[in-house]
Amino acid sequence: MSHAGDVVLFGGSVEAGESPSDAALRELCEESNTDDHLTDPEYRIGDHLGRWITESGITVDGFFATLPATFYDEARPDTREVDRLVYLGLDELTHRAPEPQYHRVDERDIQFETRRPVQFESPTVTLFEASTGEPWTLWGAAGFMASRAHRMLRQQP
Repeated sequence: MSHAGDVVLFGGSVEAGESPSDAALRELCEESNTDDHLTDPEYRIGDHLGRWITESGITVDGFFATLPATFYDEARPDTREVDRLVYLGLDELTHRAPEPQYHRVDERDIQFETRRPVQFESPTVTLFEASTGEPWTLWGAAGFMASRAHRMLRQQP
């Protein structure tokens, strides 16, 4: 399912012989046009945030990524997959607790045999883009990963 204006995290499929964390780094580099950094030791995938299974049955694994400060200057969206990149600061994620909210999936998005609206609850968090202050609402798998990251960051000393 795709919704216009969705805010999503980098992602894609795990290729043969690839671990989920390797796939996360590859997808991040592909979608941000930083492929030349795929083997750069400053680009690291860290803690596993958890696994989310979407309403359509897709399994999503989330990871923390450690990136050098130069990433923000070098990264450009691969416009075949990404409209634009936004930067959400860790301080935003640390201080804004996700709240469970209900979301309605519109009939036009449903690929089931019935064409009824579906409602589900997911962690939801509104964060503010680091350079513009523009609000971004993360929900579904992205909201779940944001809520897990929030919990992990709050537990660190």
